Amino acid sequence: MKLRLGTRGSRLALTQASIVKDAINSQFPEIEIERVVYSTSGDKFIDKNLTEIGGKELFVKEIDEALLNNEIDLAIHSLKDVPAKLNDGITLNAVLPREDAADTLIGAISINELPKNAVVGTSSPRRKAQLQSIRSDLKITDIRGNIPTRIAKQERGEYNAIILAQAGLNRINLSHKGNTINTTLITPAIGQGAIAITAKNNAHTNITDKINDAKTMLCIQAERAVALGFGGDCFTPLAAYAVLKDNNVSMDVFLEHNNKQIRKNITSNKNNIIDKAYKIGLELKE
Repeated sequence: MKLRLGTRGSRLALTQASIVKDAINSQFPEIEIERVVYSTSGDKFIDKNLTEIGGKELFVKEIDEALLNNEIDLAIHSLKDVPAKLNDGITLNAVLPREDAADTLIGAISINELPKNAVVGTSSPRRKAQLQSIRSDLKITDIRGNIPTRIAKQERGEYNAIILAQAGLNRINLSHKGNTINTTLITPAIGQGAIAITAKNNAHTNITDKINDAKTMLCIQAERAVALGFGGDCFTPLAAYAVLKDNNVSMDVFLEHNNKQIRKNITSNKNNIIDKAYKIGLELKE
């Protein structure tokens, strides 16, 4: 049997596709796996702000189309790029065990150690909102490009510091570049640190069920339920981060609206957390 995995072509995306390939082959060594690389709209227009061209969904658009057109069998994404409401015909089949979900700061030991009026690079509304709440003097400036490109811009002095996801640095062996930001200080993006495996109409679940990490799936589904209840998009400064311990899930939620910041913590039995998270999203919407 042969499986075609659709992926973007960045160093991180190819690494994540290889992680999925290894996970599948550990359970099904007889399956031949091919990586099919796509350049998405999000990759092509790196000179534009994401809010101007359609948001993070542009990183999955062409790959979703490839799934629906049967050009590939499974798609591999950073879960934080996958919309909470999936496109018709697309299903989230599995997630792999979550990497470190935190953000990381490159260019300084901590946010408080940054010089006054420092220029910090990030294109994330979520990060911008939380950074400004910590240090209102910071000059938050958009930055685009893959991880090595962003790091190179910071090292050239275009930014005093930049913020990236720790998981991405870990996966491409650049963890030494950053200083992790505690998740209680900056709440991570929904799904951050998890690799998503999507399919067309639940295809190949006999394979993906074997590599799905149930603990990670529960947590990210709870986080995504907040976004579904709220109905926001990738331009909304909304964050949620869930942790499962024993049979209970604790989740931090952050939202900025009209310059007002709202933080909530939800603790619930794992059997009820998704319903409770959805209701929190509805409450935030109200």
